[in-house]
Amino acid sequence: MYDYEQMISEASEALASIQGRILHRVLVQEVGHEFNVVYLITEVGAYAVQGRIGSEVLVIVPMEQPPSLGLLSNTSMAIVKPFRPFSMFEGRRIVQGRSIGGAWNGHGFELSFEGQPNRTLIIQSIYTDAKPDGYEDCLRLGIGNYVFDTESEGVLPA
Repeated sequence: MYDYEQMISEASEALASIQGRILHRVLVQEVGHEFNVVYLITEVGAYAVQGRIGSEVLVIVPMEQPPSLGLLSNTSMAIVKPFRPFSMFEGRRIVQGRSIGGAWNGHGFELSFEGQPNRTLIIQSIYTDAKPDGYEDCLRLGIGNYVFDTESEGVLPA
């Protein structure tokens, strides 16, 4: 019915448009207890990361301008606000973007930043084998934390 492989390929190509950009701000559209859209505001424009179809796969959509903070005019449930955990990436250049997961299995994007070799920004579809009850067509947001050498220094993951 849908060509998920082609959709993921197109989404991966869109990553090239944000690589090299400096991330100024990250906003989320929250509806009830779900994240529906992540807005990446850069020095040259804004991009919406959102679900396609029913969020089986994600897409990156260029925007003419970022959304305004606060309640959306067409509903009292949707609000646009900063996503504080991702503030550690603000002011940093996006050095690489990768497509992760697959259709119906947590498709999304992982972004690496200049000066943050051990942390990444992750935006992923909620659809995986273990989708939590009560969550539909929304996003899972996370921070990848990578450890390079645990034996020589006795370092444990944070």
